[in-house]
Amino acid sequence: MALKHVSPCEVANLNTFGTQGNEEAANALTKNEAFEAIVMHLPQGKTLAPHAVDGPLIVQCLSGEVDFSVAGASRILRAGDWMHLPGGASHAVEAHEESRILVTILFR
Repeated sequence: MALKHVSPCEVANLNTFGTQGNEEAANALTKNEAFEAIVMHLPQGKTLAPHAVDGPLIVQCLSGEVDFSVAGASRILRAGDWMHLPGGASHAVEAHEESRILVTILFR
């Protein structure tokens, strides 16, 4: 069963959103014409192959530690870390430990 998107002004807990019986998940918080926000739960060792999105990307590590590679250059993100990428930047992810990240994609 797909989760419903969070409505405008509705409060969502990013520590628990999308975890109902899901050990590995990417759950969209919301999507509209301007942006999409996704909470990703990554088990230790999980990798996401290099890929890119058209719009700028904002990434915040909520918990754990991930290796976020941008155009082949590695950056370690730990809980509380935040970064942004330009649209079209190739990136890949590897979870060093069980992690949760918030990804926001801005649409042009």
